[in-house]
Amino acid sequence: MMKFVSIEKYPAGGVIFSEGDAGSSLYVVVAGKIKIYRGLSEGTVVEITNFSNNEFFGEMSFMDNQTRSASASALEETTLVNISSESFEEFSKKFPNAAFRLHKNVISEIQARLRRTNERYSYHVIWGKTMKDALSKNYEELLKSHIELSASRNFLYNVLNNSSEMIIVLDPSEKIVVFNTGAEEALKFKSSEILGRKIGGLFYFDQYPEIIRMLLLNQPVRNFETSLKSSDGKRLILSLSAFIINGGSDSETKFGEGIVLIARNITEKKMLERQLLQNEKMIFLGRTISEIVHDIRNPLTIIQLASECVSFKLAEFGAGCLQKNIDQIDESVRRIQHVMSNTLDFAKVVPTSKEEIDLSETIEKAIGACSINKKNKRIDMKFDRPKQPVVLQGNASQFEQVFVNLIMNSIQAIPDESDGKIIFTICSDKKNVTVTVSDNGIGISEDVLPNVFEPFFTTKPSGEGTGLGLSICQAIVSQHGGTITCESKPNSGTNFIIRVPKETDGTIF
Repeated sequence: MMKFVSIEKYPAGGVIFSEGDAGSSLYVVVAGKIKIYRGLSEGTVVEITNFSNNEFFGEMSFMDNQTRSASASALEETTLVNISSESFEEFSKKFPNAAFRLHKNVISEIQARLRRTNERYSYHVIWGKTMKDALSKNYEELLKSHIELSASRNFLYNVLNNSSEMIIVLDPSEKIVVFNTGAEEALKFKSSEILGRKIGGLFYFDQYPEIIRMLLLNQPVRNFETSLKSSDGKRLILSLSAFIINGGSDSETKFGEGIVLIARNITEKKMLERQLLQNEKMIFLGRTISEIVHDIRNPLTIIQLASECVSFKLAEFGAGCLQKNIDQIDESVRRIQHVMSNTLDFAKVVPTSKEEIDLSETIEKAIGACSINKKNKRIDMKFDRPKQPVVLQGNASQFEQVFVNLIMNSIQAIPDESDGKIIFTICSDKKNVTVTVSDNGIGISEDVLPNVFEPFFTTKPSGEGTGLGLSICQAIVSQHGGTITCESKPNSGTNFIIRVPKETDGTIF
């Protein structure tokens, strides 16, 4: 008998034959277990049946020599007896009775399997239709619904992900589950870095709890002005709207299925509004100072003339001992006039004239002017002057005034016991000239930073500062068509960034 069969062994997962293969062998399981399966057109695999010890399979191709209608593989280590149709023909010639019994057993098993299949098939008739028809119809409807749902989901995903607005979705535990492209670009976080994290830490001034409180009280959160921190530490001012998904009394959690946050970056808009307001304040301040100085000059002129008259009379009467007092009056008048002249220059934020200036040269003059006023502090002022001149149309004296103010602020921000550094950097591109003044001083706190350019705002002790220096700097830069911003953190130094647009009349920088 063994000359008519072969013994085959397969490891777990081993493929015995595949659907569509040519084959005419009958297999009998000696030990182990195999599965019969088919692959569907959409790529899924359906398991048809399993065979174990003393069961046979592959009988259809054995009988009709057609290609395999399904695939077979070993579920575990398996031993099979392989009877090919050619070997069976030889076996039938020598042992016709045994071959007949084997053939009869194969046909009987095939009939039994068909009978069981037919019984299951007949049992599942639904209203005159076979289960096959019903399943086919249901499958087609399910497939159609799946395609439509996938299309809607992809459309919604593309809308959300490609929106320039920041769209952030939180799950009921307040963890981030959606972080769209707009949020990535504005906050400088990658979606993979922030998914699963809680968002509260990104808000300034504990505003997130206030948003949550409003949501839980069913108060509308629309165009709520708030601030978020980007990954590079910058503060973004946002107009934020928020709502709870499917919240309410019927919800199993207080946040329903989650929270949606939609925000628009209004940082530039707020900075522009603040700058316009600052300009209006400075214009008003300049007019007010001019009027005050004008009103003071008239009585000062009278005092000066009266002093000269008294001095002349005293000389006639020989009262020279009082001349010292007269000289003190004259000196005080001159000092007041000098202060008024400086105040007028300080308040004059519109350049009286523009000329071609080298900004590098202006910076060096400002550094030289401040080098003698470091109050014995150990401060290194550094400026690597570019090889090429950085030329623009402007007022050199006013730019020098800006740089002197920034240097003096930096000097005052550096503790006496520290080794201070003040660094100027300058660069230009096709549109702007940018000057950065950096120091390693004590820095500025978050609550103070938004107010540093406000007129009369100062953190210095009473009598040591007027609060006008930075507001004048901003007004001067603004009148040159530029901007000045401040970046700072406590104990991490301060950066002032001045950006002046290039002229459009062909001037080469």
